[in-house]
Amino acid sequence: CHLAAMLPKKNNKDMYDYNVDMNKNLIKKIKESNSLKKLIFFSTARVYNNSNKGKINERNFLSAKDPYGKSKYNSEKMFNRLKNIKVYNLRLPGILSNKKNINFLSKLIDDVYKNNDINLFNPNNYFNNAIYIDSLCHFIYNLIAHDYKSGTVLLGSLKPLTLERIVKIIKYKFNSSSTIEWNTEKNKGF
Repeated sequence: CHLAAMLPKKNNKDMYDYNVDMNKNLIKKIKESNSLKKLIFFSTARVYNNSNKGKINERNFLSAKDPYGKSKYNSEKMFNRLKNIKVYNLRLPGILSNKKNINFLSKLIDDVYKNNDINLFNPNNYFNNAIYIDSLCHFIYNLIAHDYKSGTVLLGSLKPLTLERIVKIIKYKFNSSSTIEWNTEKNKGF
């Protein structure tokens, strides 16, 4: 399981180069190994043109605009060229757990829990860009335990909900007094 990556910072150019170079070095080591049978690469839904605009699926364009998404997509392509091992590229959405997470949905939950006022866009956009950590662990276990063919998998929730519905559910669960201001500007994410 390959999770290592430099995360986005102020100097994104260095981050892109670091991630791609690290994966080139890993590929050299993989080619030297005779015992490695599978590689599970943790990629990201950020390989799509805008992973914060609604329901994500394979019909979204693969055109990462930020260096982190580009580094992951280019690394996927490099890993896919490996022979003699199975390669699974997991395009991960926001991961949810009972710990503090850094993603859109986790920040929204935190703001609602703290009764903060929230400014959001596009209440009718569908959202499935999240997975619970237990579901992710179960999925990874199955990849390790079974002999699936190589491939790329976009992970996310099975049943997308509108952002407005998600906010209502979260507010209800926390009995929150947060005020939600809905903006209707076009071409915005959430």
